[in-house]
Amino acid sequence: MRYFISYRHNGADPARLHDLQHAIKNTLDAKGDTFYSTYFRQQEYANKQLKDDASVLRHALHRIVDYDTVLAVVDSAELSTGMLIEFGYCVAIEKPILLFIQKDITAPYSFALANKTIQYTDLNDLQNKLRLL
Repeated sequence: MRYFISYRHNGADPARLHDLQHAIKNTLDAKGDTFYSTYFRQQEYANKQLKDDASVLRHALHRIVDYDTVLAVVDSAELSTGMLIEFGYCVAIEKPILLFIQKDITAPYSFALANKTIQYTDLNDLQNKLRLL
């Protein structure tokens, strides 16, 4: 399966974001799945001179079409404008959204737009549930 990873970047704790992204990467790599996450593309963005949030978001939206499913991870109740834009684009182009949301997080916009929602308790639980895909 080919996944585009959608996640909250702005305002996220860098250490927590690092752990989340590497947990997803390690699990999908072990399964042999292909994925695209802007988190791992910082050098690519520097080379393309994508220095501001708007240019990175435009680049990400162009990449969504290349993947089978958007795998969205919500680990905070704080609103992510970028994720909302990605979700809206997915709805417009009929790209499936698979939402992983941390238990006890309330994000009604995510639930309404996702094709499937899976709750997880911590990174180990997230990895276990990703393995079942």
